Amino acid sequence: RGSRRRSASAASPRHPQAMPAPHSVFLACFLAAVRSARGTGNIIGGGCCAYEYDSSYDYFPDKATAFFSAGFSVEYFKSYKVVTIPNRGERYVLFQRGTPEPDHGQFSQAGTAFIPIPIERAAVLSNAYFPYFELLGERRSMVVTTKYDYLNEPCLQKMALEDGGLDGVTGRDLASSNPFATNNVDVIFRWSGSRDDDLVTGAETTAGPLPPVVRVDTGAETTAAGFMGWIEYVSLFFNREREASRMVGEMKARYDCIVSYVRLQPPVRVLYSSFSYRGGVVKCSFSDSTWHQAMISHAGGEVIGAYPGYDSSGPCDMAAFREHAETADVWLYKSNNFQEGRYGSTWSVMWNFSSEVAGVKAYSNGRTFDPNGNHFRDFWSSRVVQLDVELEDLVVILHPGLNYKHERVYWLDVKKEVDPGRPVPDSCTCKYGAQQLKADACPGNPATAPQGNLQPDSDYGCNGELAASVCNAHPMGVAVCGEQKEDISGSRKLTPPVPLASLLLLNFVAKFEIVS
Repeated sequence: RGSRRRSASAASPRHPQAMPAPHSVFLACFLAAVRSARGTGNIIGGGCCAYEYDSSYDYFPDKATAFFSAGFSVEYFKSYKVVTIPNRGERYVLFQRGTPEPDHGQFSQAGTAFIPIPIERAAVLSNAYFPYFELLGERRSMVVTTKYDYLNEPCLQKMALEDGGLDGVTGRDLASSNPFATNNVDVIFRWSGSRDDDLVTGAETTAGPLPPVVRVDTGAETTAAGFMGWIEYVSLFFNREREASRMVGEMKARYDCIVSYVRLQPPVRVLYSSFSYRGGVVKCSFSDSTWHQAMISHAGGEVIGAYPGYDSSGPCDMAAFREHAETADVWLYKSNNFQEGRYGSTWSVMWNFSSEVAGVKAYSNGRTFDPNGNHFRDFWSSRVVQLDVELEDLVVILHPGLNYKHERVYWLDVKKEVDPGRPVPDSCTCKYGAQQLKADACPGNPATAPQGNLQPDSDYGCNGELAASVCNAHPMGVAVCGEQKEDISGSRKLTPPVPLASLLLLNFVAKFEIVS
């Protein structure tokens, strides 16, 4: 039977004076020893197999437990997990390597993908998804990504340069150049939009069929916690639910604590807008996602929306814009073109448009911010995962008199600060190390200080020097399916102990019962 999360078994009622039989005590101790010998956690390490199959054994003692996402669900069975993307009608069956692939006939849904886990080599086709892998310590698995210019994290840049990472998005032509086959990808994590509709599980190419294609459907989320929850989704493919659920729960608790901390602050009116220039026409935009508007509200902000009569298809009415903007206390400029000519741009507000906004109250008062605090690429990468950090940024921006102890990460003061620029690969100190959480503890609650990944240098080691030992460190793990189990030192072979031991136990119990 499957289960969505781990649950404690109800204890059987027993008479207060009843005592367990000695052989029952022995059996319980034996089974506890067997569980200990097999390990108490999931088998991790890219490509790691279970060295034996036992249909009664739970191969996934670490299960996802947070469940804040509306975009996916998971059901656990002994040796496989069934992952569903409900809004897309997609299903993936993830089965532990070294155990039988589940019978396809029990899954009526057409197009169900069957994927052996833990996976080793992934294609990750949106920079918004990179942190899900990096926080789990699985940067090493990302062998195909997007174009190099979209890689903001220095260690990801370093890895792409040194390990031969490929671009699976720009100018993709599966007929002449298949980056997924070239880099032996196990699973493609496609973008949730239509851009990747040409990627279909098993589709034939000149280099052979495509590997399983799975969707990261963050577009289904309406809450910050929902976005954070996709760390758990990615963890399912690596058997790293323990780390993922802990981090998601930690971020959600910190987020809720911050919301509670600022709930009595007076509301602050927020202008959320930006300008664009094309064909000699300046347009303005006021769009924002529902979940992000909710975040601003949680921080104590009130988004004032667009000016009366706004037409998104036409040029910006600057008189109407300025009149409307005067009612805002803070301006969150939501694009990267406010300051002077960055990212190869020849048009910016401060170069070409400064006279039009100079008198806007939020700008003249020094309360205008743009999303370049950690370079614009990171705003659409780590920020989308660590939304508790952006919430702290917003609290500092909206309530300066609160003296909230936090240094802004993603939002930059356009008058006093300058984009620090894209980090350089040489600043990376641990190529495969886990990305760490950036938040501060919620005021008055030091227990909410971020722990992040408890293996900051990664289970694999900074340069992969421990990769060979990660799998074998688990009592059930072998690097190649079908091999006998070696001990940690590699000095001797181990044969599956449980079936033989079980026979001996049954023999012992039988003899004990005859004697007693």
